[in-house]
Amino acid sequence: VASAAGRRAAARALAVIDAAPMVAGPGHADGRPHWPAGATGSITHRDGVALVLAAPRSLVSAVGIDRELRGALPLADATMVLDDDEQAWAAAQPDPDDAATALWSAKEAAFKAWSEAADGELSTIDPRRHLHVDVRADDTVRVEPRHELAGAAAPVEGRVWRDRDAVVVVVVVDAAAISRPGAAGL
Repeated sequence: VASAAGRRAAARALAVIDAAPMVAGPGHADGRPHWPAGATGSITHRDGVALVLAAPRSLVSAVGIDRELRGALPLADATMVLDDDEQAWAAAQPDPDDAATALWSAKEAAFKAWSEAADGELSTIDPRRHLHVDVRADDTVRVEPRHELAGAAAPVEGRVWRDRDAVVVVVVVDAAAISRPGAAGL
């Protein structure tokens, strides 16, 4: 049901950017949907809400979006996905659980975008070791690959939005952000 809602939302988003419809049938083996030629996108769905971000490939190489319920990742449980600096930053925020969730959501959005830009050639990564997120005071984010990923993916920039119930992170990969030869090494 959630996946169907995501695909319906994707169809509407593609129509807005005047792109061809979604490719029918199941997505890629890694779970990514088949975006039409000339378009890129990202889908997130949680708790009955589906969000889609779509863009022409002439503008960006890929996009990523992730939505989580606020505080879904309690800081006390975040040690497997957040590095020590990220945990310290989250602990210093007014709502540490919300901050930890935003950091995790940024990593999810970045991985989706990098995976789409590399056409699914990214292997599973360890988010604590391989990725680092900086959230600025204006809620812009920068997700950087760690030294183990040097040359495989360039940092991505994005933004965090919060409403009463959820945290949403959007990131954009420009055309130069993925190095195909190193992408398989992720």
